[in-house]
Amino acid sequence: MAIPLDNPASFPQLVWTGILSLLGSGIFTFLWQEHIKNKYQKTISRLESELEQQNFRHSTVFVKTEDTISGIYERLLKVMDILEDHTYLMAADDDVESKRERVKKLNEAFNTFYEFYRPRKIYISKSTQKKTEELMSTSISLLRAFDMGNNLRKNQPLTPAGLEAQERLDTKFEGLQNKITPLLSALQDEFQNILGFPKEK
Repeated sequence: MAIPLDNPASFPQLVWTGILSLLGSGIFTFLWQEHIKNKYQKTISRLESELEQQNFRHSTVFVKTEDTISGIYERLLKVMDILEDHTYLMAADDDVESKRERVKKLNEAFNTFYEFYRPRKIYISKSTQKKTEELMSTSISLLRAFDMGNNLRKNQPLTPAGLEAQERLDTKFEGLQNKITPLLSALQDEFQNILGFPKEK
């Protein structure tokens, strides 16, 4: 912009005009940058989250988490298998020694699980801990309901009160039995999600 030398009084006005023009341009640029930033903030946040997850998965902590999940799952399945054998075979088997051996194996499986799980659960989230402990709690309740019902059956003939108690225990056992598979399936999904498996559509 040419400054008219023949009118010195207009010089300050031109200076202010230039300054305001620069300020206006700067404010516009700032507002436009904020608009772009807000528009893509969700995408940026998602990409940052994915990057953090990838970094975590390659960290030492994630290796510990992998080992913990593998060990928990292996010991859980051991408990489930022995529990299924116990509740199925014990109902049809009257051999005292066989029953004692199954109970011994079941107690060992529960103890082995908790000995591994308790000091390592720090490597899994609280939501995963909750699912794991709910499955184990349900399994223990299932075992108790079965054993109580089985002991009650030995006291034949049952009184009306005994028959009513037997019916309640059988109903409770059946309900708990129906919960086991969904709980185990939900925990499997949780484990695979932590390990980074893609979700099935």
